[in-house]
This record gives sequence, structure tokens and C-alpha cells, in this order.
Amino acid sequence: MPGTGRDALTLLEYDERIKIYQAQECLVEYPLPSQGTRNKSFHPQGLCAPPHKPHHRKQPAHEEEKQLRAIAPQVSAYVDFVLKTPGIYRHEQLRRLLALSRKITPQLFIKSVQRALKYQIISLPTLERIILLYLEEGTSLPCVEVDHTFREREAYQEGSITEAPDLSIYQTPPDHE
Repeated sequence: MPGTGRDALTLLEYDERIKIYQAQECLVEYPLPSQGTRNKSFHPQGLCAPPHKPHHRKQPAHEEEKQLRAIAPQVSAYVDFVLKTPGIYRHEQLRRLLALSRKITPQLFIKSVQRALKYQIISLPTLERIILLYLEEGTSLPCVEVDHTFREREAYQEGSITEAPDLSIYQTPPDHE
């Protein structure tokens, strides 16, 4: 807001502009960007552009995505899975995934990503644990052993009234494991 006074102001937003009033007098009005403008820099006409970008602004990760997809088709499939998962910071996830790929061999990264995709794992700490398991066990991981007495537990009996979830996606064999 131009000027040095800091009295009470009223800000009114219209469909194409913003007007700022002080004691029923319009001090200044600024045009708004066009409808649907997101993550683009704009500033009022006649004023200088801000010298820096805001820190909270989302930065796309197109270059990181290209580099990950170039590693292998299996990694590309995992990137597709990560990008369509709601509720995660996709750009940050891709940057961290690329950083992780640079810390280990491509073969180990591909195997780990394949396993993460098989079990639909998004969590990078879990992916790192998969990598550590591969490193400790050599090249193959043991199958998960299930104690089938879980059906006799009280908590299981209480939950058996609900509908069974569809776990068929975990039953399909992996493509390249």
C-alpha cells in the first residue's frame, strides 16, 4: 500500500480489480490477473516487479522427472505411480527420489523401486529400508512370513464384520523381479 499512513483500510475485491478504501475514499485500485492464473508472477501496472520470488511458491520438477524416467522403464512406472498419488508433495518427492538414485547403483535402485511399486510404497524412508535389506541380504529379499493365527485374535474378530478389502493388486507377480 503506497503512502506512510497506517490507518484502517477496507479492501474490496471485484471480478477484475481490487480497490482499497480509507474512510470511504478510494486510495488505489489494481487490476487482478486473468481467471485461472496460478503460480505466475504478476505485479500492479506502473510498479516495479518484486526483486525476489516468494519462498512458498511451488517449483516444478520436470527436469528431475526426465532424469528419473531415463534410468529405466521400471523407474518410469514408479514415477507415474508417485505422480498420480494424491496427498503428497509430488515435486519434493521426485527431487528426493532422484537424490536417492544418485547414492546407490542403478541396478539396486531399479530393484528397490520395483519392489516399492509392487507393494505401492510411497514413503521414501520405507524405500530406503528396502534398499538396506537388499544390501544386507545380497540380491534377493525373503518372502514375508505371515502368522496365520491372527484370525484368532480378538481385534481380528471385531474387524471381521466389515467388508474385506480388495488386495488383488498385491497378488500379481512383479514384471521384472
